[in-house]
Amino acid sequence: MPVVIRAFTDAEALEVALIENIQRADLNAMEEARGYRQLIEKFSYTQDALGHVIGRSRSHIANTIRLLQLPQTVQDYIASGRLSAGHARTLVGQADPETMAVELIEGRLNVREAEDAAARRRAKRSAATARTPTPARSSNRSRANSASR
Repeated sequence: MPVVIRAFTDAEALEVALIENIQRADLNAMEEARGYRQLIEKFSYTQDALGHVIGRSRSHIANTIRLLQLPQTVQDYIASGRLSAGHARTLVGQADPETMAVELIEGRLNVREAEDAAARRRAKRSAATARTPTPARSSNRSRANSASR
């Protein structure tokens, strides 16, 4: 089999090593997320560019990195295999992701119910934002009119 020998700078060697490690099949989702974040931060990849390099979609990269927003206990459940990355994605942004994670693990809550809870929370936030009154602005014209009276 032919071999290609390439000269890399230290930074390029680190970049190539990180990409090769991320492409390993035996990484858990948290290791993958940390690897993606490291490549983005150290080598200024966009999610889209990184997706092209490693053969994943931009949305996969984004969703995997979002797992890093979860509390450490939930990340530990993912890393240990007790909670799948797919289940865990529904917990990002939830008020109490740790309790919901335990409910998912113990079978008291299924993914659909977790997704519904997330949707209800988003709808509640949107409704609260829509009800928040915006302060009235007085225009210069209004002031000018009232000053001339």
